[in-house]
Amino acid sequence: MSGQWSARQACALRAVLAVSALVGCGPRQDEPGVTATGDAVPLFTARVADPPPPPTAEAFAGSDACGTCHAQMVAVWRRSTHGTAGGVPGNTAAP
Repeated sequence: MSGQWSARQACALRAVLAVSALVGCGPRQDEPGVTATGDAVPLFTARVADPPPPPTAEAFAGSDACGTCHAQMVAVWRRSTHGTAGGVPGNTAAP
């Protein structure tokens, strides 16, 4: 039966794979956050800093600053949906 598995061999292979999967999924003693008995250990996290404030309109160089070196790209951008959106950057909600 070269190249083919018998039904018995295929069944044995499935059993070995199933047991291997179950054994591999168990808790490990050296795994962080798990005790030797598999009990979870509470983990503590550091306080996350508050996010920085959003940039102000003055923080933006503007498209004219880019146009000094990238005139062709700025011309394409000005005709795009993004380029014609207009307005001063800020926290203004869309209508």
